[in-house]
Amino acid sequence: MLYDRPYMRPTAFRGDFSFLKAILVTLVAAFVIQSLVVGFLGRDIFRVITKGGLDNIELIPEVLRGNFSLTMDALKEGKVWTLATYAFLHADVMHLLFNMLAIFFIGRALEPTIGSRKLCILYFASTVAGGIFWLIVNQGDSIKGISYAPHLLGASAAAMGILAYFCAQRPNENITLLLFFVLPCNLKPKWVLWGILGISTYGLFFSEIYGGRTGGSDGIAHSAHLGGIITGLLYYKMSVSAAFSHSSIPSIRVKRPAWMKVSSSGKKTTASSNYTVNFSSRESIQEEVDRILDKINDEGFGALTEEEKKTLDRAKHILNK
Repeated sequence: MLYDRPYMRPTAFRGDFSFLKAILVTLVAAFVIQSLVVGFLGRDIFRVITKGGLDNIELIPEVLRGNFSLTMDALKEGKVWTLATYAFLHADVMHLLFNMLAIFFIGRALEPTIGSRKLCILYFASTVAGGIFWLIVNQGDSIKGISYAPHLLGASAAAMGILAYFCAQRPNENITLLLFFVLPCNLKPKWVLWGILGISTYGLFFSEIYGGRTGGSDGIAHSAHLGGIITGLLYYKMSVSAAFSHSSIPSIRVKRPAWMKVSSSGKKTTASSNYTVNFSSRESIQEEVDRILDKINDEGFGALTEEEKKTLDRAKHILNK
């Protein structure tokens, strides 16, 4: 697709700052530190009654759980930073891997269109909103008489927020997903959005709320997922409104690749000495390319019409001959 091509992806893993790259590196670094702390202090054992009887549950050390994971007790103690830091802790390697894969594959398609700054806002807004929604549902309760204080960790709320934004931005664009990371499946993002909404809503009521009271919870923070999804949708609505589009939040400028550049004298610049082209036609195409790039910088790639995308695609081939 056009937005996947190198000349349309100036912010992803290149010289410019990329929030996607920064957050992925940070997640890995945080998990390494977490693993070292767990290896040194060991895991805390917590006993609860489940459908299978009295079980021992291994939790991260209290120094991490009480200061960086999200709990109601931590907030009551004034540790407001836990609304964000919980997203840097994960239960295990697979928990981290699934979240990172979701953030990477969706983020690499989204960051070039909205910029690193807006992706950063979306990420942390979804994280905080997911944590708040989770706290509303999980305020500490008891399982058959044994009290417990639940805690939240993982970047899934942020991943869901990014996914929801992507689905709202491109609802009818055909995409290919690898089902179980093996089977290719073609579908439209709007059906993905409805799917995650349905799964999260069902899990909220029948697993997290009902199951949490009876010991039958699946251990997934569906409420945090919903908080992230709702935030992603609201942020998209704000981003396409006229007031938000012209706000003071700067966007990442789209750099013009070499084949689009012209010298100050009006003549073309090219890496090849054999470059031949009709000057008047090139000038006309160059003006249209400049107009389209200005529109991308002002409104984002998603604002382009299908005709403008095709024009930009044809221009690349014509000017690069």
